[in-house]
Amino acid sequence: MNLREYMFKHRITQRSFAKRLGITHVYLSNITNKKYTPSVKLATRIEEVTKGEVSFVEAIKGNEPYVKN
Repeated sequence: MNLREYMFKHRITQRSFAKRLGITHVYLSNITNKKYTPSVKLATRIEEVTKGEVSFVEAIKGNEPYVKN
């Protein structure tokens, strides 16, 4: 499950989730919109906060930019 799906499933706002992660909601928005990829430290924190529902790999891989064929 990616981060956007997790927040939707648990009805968590970007502001409240960003606060739990210790980042700004703007930075979280950029991550969920695939403008930025989270650091290793943040991806680990995402996995911890979501209790594994969003894995470290998904936090990083799920934010790879879309590639048009």
